[in-house]
Amino acid sequence: MIAIVAALRRLGGRIADRRRSPAGSAAGRGRGRLGERRARRAVRRAGVRIVARNLRIGPDEVDLLGVLPGRRTLVMIEVKTRGLRGKDAVGFSVGPAKRRRMARAAARLRSLPRYRGWAVRYDVVEVLVANDPAGRSPGRDGPAGAGARRGRGRCVGLRGPAVIVRHLPDAFRPDETARPG
Repeated sequence: MIAIVAALRRLGGRIADRRRSPAGSAAGRGRGRLGERRARRAVRRAGVRIVARNLRIGPDEVDLLGVLPGRRTLVMIEVKTRGLRGKDAVGFSVGPAKRRRMARAAARLRSLPRYRGWAVRYDVVEVLVANDPAGRSPGRDGPAGAGARRGRGRCVGLRGPAVIVRHLPDAFRPDETARPG
């Protein structure tokens, strides 16, 4: 991972491996970290080697950057973590603007001598979390476990959050305007 970050920084010094979560609620950041951990595990099981996390390439950001060993293929991975009560279907939240940013980041990566001529694949990993890491059910206000005495707001009998992960390999092409699904 160090070699790739050093090579990317040579593109203009505007590239950094971002290790901090964006601003937001503590529960939201915790849910996001949990989602990225679970996404990394799912992608590794699918045979993708992760080479960078939360990679900023100029104005663009890639949640996970992977390679397919032996295939000369870069895998740009967008991780979408939501509570089970989210309004939108997770995969539909990768809209045209995000696709353009991911394609722009991929073009910059492919301009490096190391990745010249490599194919690019765009994956989406959907992570649905039933309880956030603080023990609250997504969308509920109040202290951790509010309503738990009556069996509401938690997945009873589970330690920590209940998580559903779905990896969508080759989820979209950047030139498509339709949403993945």
